[in-house]
Amino acid sequence: PRKSDVVFVLLVVPSLSVTVNRVAEELFGQQRVSSLGILLEVSAVLSVLVFLVHYLLARYVLQNVLPKRKVVLCLSPIQGVRLITFLAQLGYARYLDFISYHQVREVAGTDQLLEAAHLVVWSEEFSSNEEELQSILRSHLCGVPSVHHQTLIDDLRGRVDLDHFNVWRFIANARPQTELMRMSWRIKEWIEPILASIFLIILSPLVIGIGILIRISSRGPVIFRQVRVGHFGRPFTLYKFRTMSVDAEQHGPQWSGIHDQRVTPFGRILRATRLDELPQLVNIIQGEMSFCGPRPERPEMYKLLERSVAEFSIRTLVRPGITGWAQIQAGYAASILESKKKLEYDLFYMQNMSPRFDLVILLYTLIHVVGYRVPQERAALQEGKHWISSALASSGLVAPSGGLK
Repeated sequence: PRKSDVVFVLLVVPSLSVTVNRVAEELFGQQRVSSLGILLEVSAVLSVLVFLVHYLLARYVLQNVLPKRKVVLCLSPIQGVRLITFLAQLGYARYLDFISYHQVREVAGTDQLLEAAHLVVWSEEFSSNEEELQSILRSHLCGVPSVHHQTLIDDLRGRVDLDHFNVWRFIANARPQTELMRMSWRIKEWIEPILASIFLIILSPLVIGIGILIRISSRGPVIFRQVRVGHFGRPFTLYKFRTMSVDAEQHGPQWSGIHDQRVTPFGRILRATRLDELPQLVNIIQGEMSFCGPRPERPEMYKLLERSVAEFSIRTLVRPGITGWAQIQAGYAASILESKKKLEYDLFYMQNMSPRFDLVILLYTLIHVVGYRVPQERAALQEGKHWISSALASSGLVAPSGGLK
């Protein structure tokens, strides 16, 4: 099982069982569903335990019981060294036994490639010899998995390396959009506005509270409106809580980062916790955004990045999102280089789009909001908290030590 599977099961199964139990209690009364509630909660605990035992057992067997998996490298020497070094950095090399294609041919002959390998890793630069290419194809057709070396690296990194980008390989490795998958996207289009409306109602006290604190902490409007480039390059108006001073862009559009001096103290907290994005639930209701997807850029920045990074416009082929794989992995971008790195994560998301991937992104976003964040965001959050403590102390509501007067 993947690490994301562990996170998914540990968070979703107990939460779902408790939610179903509480809804049943509200609908049918506590007495009538007590047995059902016990069954649901016990089942949730057991399913989590079974999953964890399976995960730990599979990991133990892989590390201590199974022989090393034989990986045949049909690569140039430089590519082979690069791949082995990369796998060693991730800790995978100890489970694998690397063999070059030429070693297999010298020892057993090309016809024995099937028996010698559990995986074949190849590249276009490896060979133009017809016999060698046919032996690789024959092993693949007989059941030995084969993968392009850059695809393997991209999958393990969770991002598409733009320095080695190939549009045909990108298309070939994209998740197949089956009829079931297309149906799930159609369902998503009409269910997301409904969910956004429900969340907006449930979170209305939080929205009102944030609005009041923005009013108190700095002059200017509570909601910030800005034109962004959306689906298929169409412009739309994005809504978010204002986190900067009202004159933040008097000198024109600028990059925004974690320690941007234009951000207000309370705005640092909103940005670090991503709560400044809550008003974008309205954009989802209007059909302009999705819960998950690439973050929409301003037209000025979009034109700059489109000129600088040839593949940048690809990200507009899907609906922009409140959160996304790039937002979780890379945070804010304050330069063309950082935007290029975020694009690599966006392309990986587009290549692997699925309802399951969306759920994983939402779970990681929730973890980010309630606690975990990168060091730069943690520092920004501390600055915001310090400002609130100072403001409360100066107002006379609390003592400087932090206790109520």
